[in-house]
Amino acid sequence: MIELKADPDGWRAGAIRLAIYHHRGGIERLSTPHLRIAFLIVATHVDNDAQVLQFLQRASNAPLTSTVENGACKRHLVDIR
Repeated sequence: MIELKADPDGWRAGAIRLAIYHHRGGIERLSTPHLRIAFLIVATHVDNDAQVLQFLQRASNAPLTSTVENGACKRHLVDIR
């Protein structure tokens, strides 16, 4: 689960945080001992809604390379300009 959170002091200062929870809920037995997850976080300064949309388009079209090393899949962002 991914959430944007803010407490009253942070909100007044214009600050929020990204909270990422691996699991929220009851105890469950997993079929495998390890979960595999990945996150790509990109950020930029924008001044208006049009710039937000432009940035989202660039981020969604950014080329990635993929490799597998020691059983782990690694992806690398090539360029987001």
